Amino acid sequence: MNYVIDGDTNFMGIVNADRYTSFVDSDWDLDLDMLRQHVAEEMKKGNVIVWQLTSEGVEVD
Repeated sequence: MNYVIDGDTNFMGIVNADRYTSFVDSDWDLDLDMLRQHVAEEMKKGNVIVWQLTSEGVEVD
């Protein structure tokens, strides 16, 4: 079985759905700094692991 993930910047993650604290709701806007900080905190707690699939680096507009 082959999986293909196309795109410029791709990430995958595994989440402990019982322990991960979500912060996204209907009024949420994309704030990359807030997203990075939140994911980093959840990673420190052992609730999520995220990795980048591309070698180009993260694009910031």
